[in-house]
Amino acid sequence: MGWRVRSAQALVIAQLATAGPVLAQPADTIRVGDVLGAPSGEPTFSTRSPFSYMLGPIYDALALVNADGSYSPLLATEWRNTDATTWVYRLRPNVKFHNGEMLDSSGIAAYLTWLNSDAGKATNVGAQVNQIGFDSARAIDPLTVEIKSKTPNPLLPKIIQSFWMPAPKAWAELGKEGFAKKPVGSGSYRVTEWGPNGTDYEAFGDSWRPARTPKLSVQKIPDRTARRSAIISGQLDIAQGMDMDDIPVVEGAGHKVDFAPRPQVATLKLISVSRDTPFKDKRVRQAANLAIDRKNFVEHIFRGRTRPANQCSLPGATGYDAGVPPIPFDPTRARQLLAEAGFTNGFETTVHAFAPSPFPGLTDVNQLVSQQLGAIGIKVALEPLSLADFLKNWNPGATAASVGFKGAIFEQHCNMVNLDSLDGIRDSSCDKRPAYYCDDAEQRLLDAAKSDTDAARREATLKQLMRLNAENSGMLFLVELVDLTGLHRRVQGFRNDNTRYNYHEITLAR
Repeated sequence: MGWRVRSAQALVIAQLATAGPVLAQPADTIRVGDVLGAPSGEPTFSTRSPFSYMLGPIYDALALVNADGSYSPLLATEWRNTDATTWVYRLRPNVKFHNGEMLDSSGIAAYLTWLNSDAGKATNVGAQVNQIGFDSARAIDPLTVEIKSKTPNPLLPKIIQSFWMPAPKAWAELGKEGFAKKPVGSGSYRVTEWGPNGTDYEAFGDSWRPARTPKLSVQKIPDRTARRSAIISGQLDIAQGMDMDDIPVVEGAGHKVDFAPRPQVATLKLISVSRDTPFKDKRVRQAANLAIDRKNFVEHIFRGRTRPANQCSLPGATGYDAGVPPIPFDPTRARQLLAEAGFTNGFETTVHAFAPSPFPGLTDVNQLVSQQLGAIGIKVALEPLSLADFLKNWNPGATAASVGFKGAIFEQHCNMVNLDSLDGIRDSSCDKRPAYYCDDAEQRLLDAAKSDTDAARREATLKQLMRLNAENSGMLFLVELVDLTGLHRRVQGFRNDNTRYNYHEITLAR
């Protein structure tokens, strides 16, 4: 068994780091502290951060979307669309899974077909397949797979290429539940001991992109102070989810903090606006946005390293509209709007937010947002949001009756790992069941963008959607998110590729 730290020991780590000598550092193991862990090891659980830090070493996708929107080939070496609804992928030859299976087109087709089944659609990844209108996949030859959509969908290749591919025979034999504890992929590392709070890996010798360091250990350590202290003491090599206040402390001890843009806009989503809640009124939503002092967040919490958000998109993403005006901080106008909407004395609501948030700065931001909303009369009870509760209410199996959130607001962000505005806003539209926020005019624009293969026209439609959603205050816009990763001084070659750590290229100086 490799080096291991369980989440229950996080405080012990902090105490050792501050009170005792630096422990011996294993030269053959990259030791990572993760905020949330991953409750499941199977690939349909999530392909997104923060779960990617535990699942990413195990699996490969067809391609990697880079931070600038370009693609790096992974399991697929090339792809092309032969007509408006058909994409053909050429697979990398001689790729082996951890159990000895070989990558081929029939395995890819079988997995995508399963995702389109009733059982598959009940998973988070399968829900994405359903959203993009996936129709079928078939093997043309051992290394060529054809993927079809029901209607033209320019987002299909961006979504399909991000899916992690499991070993197909193991997936068929173990099923989703069995695979959760015995994941098998083609990644640079294979699991030696799986646990939702900590996982040990060893380099996969037959990998098509072999790891440079023999072992990897990723452990769930929710306490940020414990992760920071463990970097300084040498008990961790990499600490995910550092905060701005950690930078001078970590760098002052001779270590590093990696800064990387993150393809997400921090927002607080509105739940079931169609119900009889104050947020059903556009003026109330606008008032809530006017109450938020984003510049203060950027200057004092993020130290100028990010920007205020004004739409559900990012510069560089398809559909981002640079013409959307910034949202002013205007509590006086916010109180006027509340009064016009009939809430002269304000009202009470609950904000559900991760505690601690896995994203830099957001724990402080969420607290300040609650205070600033209170200042205009929206009295907030800030309730901790656990990962289990978030998954229960966000997953595709949720229904209007099963949504357990008490209030009207919860922490969920515009995620654009594919750098496409449609991907970011879809979960805050009528597409989401149950819908958190649903506007008919916005939905018409979203539906048009789904199937338009004319790039220029689609871009214009998405920009119009961003403008309308911003005008409607369809959510509470906060800031553009960033990633901060603590690195012990001995870590060499680290890179954060669009929320994917390049574990296989990392080495440790002796």
